[in-house]
Amino acid sequence: MKTYEAIEQYLAHYAESEIREVAQLRLTQSDHVLVIPAFQETTQDLLRVIAGIDDHFLLIVVCNSGVHDTLTVRLHEELTAADDNVSVGNLSWIQSRNMLVVDRCTPTRYIPHKQGVGLARKIGSDIALALIHQRTVSQPVIHLTDADARLPHNYFRCLETTTIAAAWIYPFDHISHTVSNNDHERDAMALYEASVHYYAAGLRWAGSPYAYTTVGSAMAISPRHYAAVRGFPKRNAGEDFHILNKLRKTGAICSIPSPPAVPIGVSARLSTRVPIGTGTAVRQITSMSNPLQEFSFYDPQVFIELNRLITMATSRLMQPAPYDAPWIPSSSADILNTVVEQLNLGAALSRCSRQSSNPERRVRAFHDWFDGLKTLRLIHGLRDAGLKSLPFSELMQLPPFLNLSTGSSPADFSQKMRAYLHAAPVHEAT
Repeated sequence: MKTYEAIEQYLAHYAESEIREVAQLRLTQSDHVLVIPAFQETTQDLLRVIAGIDDHFLLIVVCNSGVHDTLTVRLHEELTAADDNVSVGNLSWIQSRNMLVVDRCTPTRYIPHKQGVGLARKIGSDIALALIHQRTVSQPVIHLTDADARLPHNYFRCLETTTIAAAWIYPFDHISHTVSNNDHERDAMALYEASVHYYAAGLRWAGSPYAYTTVGSAMAISPRHYAAVRGFPKRNAGEDFHILNKLRKTGAICSIPSPPAVPIGVSARLSTRVPIGTGTAVRQITSMSNPLQEFSFYDPQVFIELNRLITMATSRLMQPAPYDAPWIPSSSADILNTVVEQLNLGAALSRCSRQSSNPERRVRAFHDWFDGLKTLRLIHGLRDAGLKSLPFSELMQLPPFLNLSTGSSPADFSQKMRAYLHAAPVHEAT
């Protein structure tokens, strides 16, 4: 299906109702579009997100809550109090700020709790897609961030020289952009950030095509691919992970080279607003008496085993004829073999080998099945089967599988993992 038709079909059948309202507003032409879901945020914090950007862009703010929330309602009221506010249904366009504000925080407009931030991102992204499709926004990229982030001055421009992709991942930094006088809290932020970069770097070293960070405040999506996966999943947490997992099956996920990209400043404020995510993780780490000893990282051996699996599976699928033998000739005591049997990978490998006479297509079918979620299940299976997670101090004593000088602190380690992920250029197979 052609791009135009695919987007038309999505907008007609799967997009949220707000896209019909935006068609009634005569928005001015913009170069870029940025979507921010806002819950329990202040106007000051929201405007600080974009303070350093001088490009001409439309900002879509989705004020959302599941029940009455005074802070979110106040944000909506303050943003829409301008004299040049033009409203249609749930939407208000403030021309002087080139800001489109979506009301999903007042009675009859609440977002169902279980759909949470996922639906909020979907509403904003659907509107962005419609505006790109009708060419009110000229650059065909849906940019997304959060109301507590800090975007660098070249936020939009750093995509100009990067590769074509289904989505782009910005580098991010929890440390230098977060003000905290609490050493314990700073350690918690550094440990969490290190764990996020370490996991993605481990996947990249192992040869996984799902090797990227999944932070909702540091991503951008191709409109064509967004329509192909039918938008953001309507869930209260993990929506960024799940949409990227789907997007990777439609095209490459590009980790934007840094430089030229400057890391986005991502807040690691303590939070209980969603069951998983940065704020929740940092809150849990700060509750530990000794985070450097209690917070754990995956054993590097799990990524070595993942590399072994991917290498062997690829070798089998690249053979000229379908392969029916057991996927890996090892004893039942082998830890990888045990976990692979639990995932029923052998049967999947056999199915993939029969899907096409083209070896490259068979490999692609395998990676579509063995996706980011199944990769995480494999790693958890390896951990539970004996490759126990390690505290940071023990991780630093092991030979680094990335062949990097790891440094002595979580912050230093995280920066090196980030540099590895965002080295230029990385072109992944699509």
